[in-house]
Amino acid sequence: MDTIGNTQGVRPKALVTGANGFMGTYMVELLVEQGYDVLATDIGPASTERTSPTQPGQRCYYAPCDLRDRPQVAALVDGYAFDHVFHIAGLFDYSAAYKDLYDVNVRGTRHLLRELAAGARRPRSVVVWGAAGVYDFDRESPAKETSPVDPKGGYLTTKYMEEMEALDLGRELGLAVTVIRPCGVYGPRSRYGVATSIIMCARGGMGPFYFGSGKTRAGMIHAEDVCRAAPFLSRRPEAAGEIYNVNDDSSYATADLMRACAKRLGFPLIPGNLPLGIMKFFVGNLGRKAAKKGRISAVNAEMTDLLACDAMLDASKLKALGWVPKHPDSMRGLLETIEWYEKEGWL
Repeated sequence: MDTIGNTQGVRPKALVTGANGFMGTYMVELLVEQGYDVLATDIGPASTERTSPTQPGQRCYYAPCDLRDRPQVAALVDGYAFDHVFHIAGLFDYSAAYKDLYDVNVRGTRHLLRELAAGARRPRSVVVWGAAGVYDFDRESPAKETSPVDPKGGYLTTKYMEEMEALDLGRELGLAVTVIRPCGVYGPRSRYGVATSIIMCARGGMGPFYFGSGKTRAGMIHAEDVCRAAPFLSRRPEAAGEIYNVNDDSSYATADLMRACAKRLGFPLIPGNLPLGIMKFFVGNLGRKAAKKGRISAVNAEMTDLLACDAMLDASKLKALGWVPKHPDSMRGLLETIEWYEKEGWL
């Protein structure tokens, strides 16, 4: 476990945006465990009970804030001197309208950084969550931070714009901004992304198939390791102005991962694949049905496109600083996650 360098006995203070989400809950828990005082924020009420900053001895408290509303952001940070900011909040919805994606992912980040810079004391670091899906994996895989990018669709386009604007504003405003790009994130409590395949398979929605050739690889990372990487980088001045990929140490073909999950879930193994064209047809139908009901579809065309290529990351830049994943093997981690889902009654 990473430790906090603190020789004066004063707990470092952190702001976590998107604190009610999958990644946000992990980030808050980890920071409190590592000795931070945490202000957690999200667009709505706290998902779990938070403590009040007026109560002595408390380590975490919650304040709602819509980052699209700059006066709300100004009120949130006014009077606080954060040592570190972990900006996770974003609209993770491939089917959302471009305007909504831009307002949250780009304008919301702009508001946050400008208000942090306007404060009496600027934070020592700001870590912004990016998206590994922006890479052009057809041209280079494993992708390095310097590899070509080709963000497709509104979600990935606005995430890339968010990354670039955050780095530009960091230089303009004198903020130490670092961007992290995690690959496919999994772990207990996840209901989207990698979890979608597991849950649909368990409910008979996909069966024990793999998609496309099945020979392509999919980079994976446990949610806890993404959150461990963020404070690790926040305490290193050399990380400011840089992008870092976050990936574990494993490299499995998608067919092998699906077979292992299907076996763990009790499905008979079928040595066959589902062509991506057929999958996209079903994905389109699911998206239309979800839209009619006013819901977000669990799967989408942009996500299926990643199954057609070797979507791996090169995280050697991060690991060269001394960071190592706590969960280095994604197959083992996925099977442990399935066990958690079963225990909690999610499947």
